[in-house]
Amino acid sequence: MHSSATRNAAKLGAASASHSSATAAATARVVDVAQVATLVALAFVAFVALFSEPMDGGQWVRDLFVKAVGLAVGAATARLYLRWRRVNALIRRYEAWCAKGMEPDADESESAER
Repeated sequence: MHSSATRNAAKLGAASASHSSATAAATARVVDVAQVATLVALAFVAFVALFSEPMDGGQWVRDLFVKAVGLAVGAATARLYLRWRRVNALIRRYEAWCAKGMEPDADESESAER
């Protein structure tokens, strides 16, 4: 009787381990998407702040402040991207896709040699 209880406990442990790994994978995907969404939102804010038109009325201090905020948010976006590209699966795939697009095609290199 003791052995069947041990087997049942082992089955339960294996089932909970697979469930916890599936939960961890789903959580990692949610974190990856949240990080990408954060980068997109920060890049949008930086773009709007840097390329906004000055207001009429000659308040140059406010316009200078908006541009400084845009630069700071842009720098924060770049820094977060550099940090997250090592750990975020979506960003790693994006970089691999970009690197593949920068490689010359075999057909183009053969025609250039002729």
